Amino acid sequence: MEYHVLSNYDIGQILVYGGFSLAIIWALFGFFAARDASNNLQTKSLWRKVIPWLVFCILLSEICLFIYRCVDYPWEIKPLPSPASAFREKNEMVTGYPIWGWANDYQLPLLTTFAGVLLWFGWTIYAFNFKPSNTSWWKKVCKIIAYIILSTTILGFQLHQYGDVWGYAIILVAVVILLRIAHVKPESKRVNTFEGATVESSQLAPVEIAEASAPQKNEDPFRFMPKGAVSEEIIEPASIETSKPIKQEEEIHEVTSVPSEPIIEEVDVPVAVPVNEHLPQNEITQFEEPDMMYCKHCGKRIESDSTFCKYCGKRL
Repeated sequence: MEYHVLSNYDIGQILVYGGFSLAIIWALFGFFAARDASNNLQTKSLWRKVIPWLVFCILLSEICLFIYRCVDYPWEIKPLPSPASAFREKNEMVTGYPIWGWANDYQLPLLTTFAGVLLWFGWTIYAFNFKPSNTSWWKKVCKIIAYIILSTTILGFQLHQYGDVWGYAIILVAVVILLRIAHVKPESKRVNTFEGATVESSQLAPVEIAEASAPQKNEDPFRFMPKGAVSEEIIEPASIETSKPIKQEEEIHEVTSVPSEPIIEEVDVPVAVPVNEHLPQNEITQFEEPDMMYCKHCGKRIESDSTFCKYCGKRL
């Protein structure tokens, strides 16, 4: 019986195809990591920070082992079937010439290590891009089972006849069904201040402005009047409520138009104080201009009772 073994050319083809599959594995595991991510921001725990680097260390160890297997492999010798490869070929009962032969005792460790590199590369991408999701426990179980089936398929991948393609297609369909069952709809952002959700300031600003600008009920209209304002007629609050609206506005206007008591500052040049009709007569007389005279030396205007000129300093 003739046994079929992988040639060195077949080994090179498998390594090239595996290198191209890194892009597919990257996209696939990156999608799994961010799938059904929760909208709630969660701080990373210590384990979530450490586990990605542990997986990365495993990937580095697999890469180092693969490089060692490639250096140690006898590339210059024509591969021959081994008892283990012949046994596997008998059990599979392949009819016709196979697509790829069976790996012997030197080729099998090399291909197994290369499959480990592909697998741990995918899980490294998953670990660094992982985002938690709010799923129930039985959906998480379905997701874990799908990941185990997918990992086992990558580690044990082999293609000897076209019938194997149908077997892998069935496996992929089972993985898709499990992941579909484990799928959950992402949570929508709720705008509710009582449930602890964040609300943008632009949404609350018009409401706050409207509440601030709205007048309060039973508010006294005189509470903002100056303390020094004096009116000849004091309007009682009871009369404000019972009076007509037009008359009320006129009375309030008259009260608010009364200016506060002026503050007299000591200045060199006297300031003319306007006379207000609402002020008593005794308050008006105290702001009358004092007697003035002109200095005979400099000609400037000074008080009549001055002994020395405050401008030139000479005696009058």
